[in-house]
Amino acid sequence: MSLGLFVRCDCWKKGKVRKLEFDKYIVDIGYDLDLNLPEKIKANKALADRYMSRFYDWVNSACEHEYMWKVDGEVRSLPFIINKYGGQEVFPAIYFNFYENHTDIIPLEMNKELEREVNLLVEKAESIDFDEYDLFTELFRVSEETGNPICFC
Repeated sequence: MSLGLFVRCDCWKKGKVRKLEFDKYIVDIGYDLDLNLPEKIKANKALADRYMSRFYDWVNSACEHEYMWKVDGEVRSLPFIINKYGGQEVFPAIYFNFYENHTDIIPLEMNKELEREVNLLVEKAESIDFDEYDLFTELFRVSEETGNPICFC
């Protein structure tokens, strides 16, 4: 089992994206950008699909970050090894966010506690994938820097 994690860049907030001719319909929903098309456009499914397709093409290359992700990566062991080292009792933030949170979004206010628990897990574990640890460290840093939450899929 693996988990993809990412933090969206702040290029949209800073106005550092390529112009899109219908950018008035783009809305920032906190963890991502979305289209809020008028009902008239939504009523025509083929037209709405074309807008969505062009929007997703734009997102893929709107700025210097592919998919507008400032940092992204995949984890295969962290946080899945927590049960071996105390489980939910020792790592409640990791447990909640990766096992019970069904929104795929880690709220910004959870970053500090998650970072503390990831560091504790690294201390307890006999072996650790340091690439994954580095990824988590970078995710926390970029999330705080951009004001965007960590997301996973």
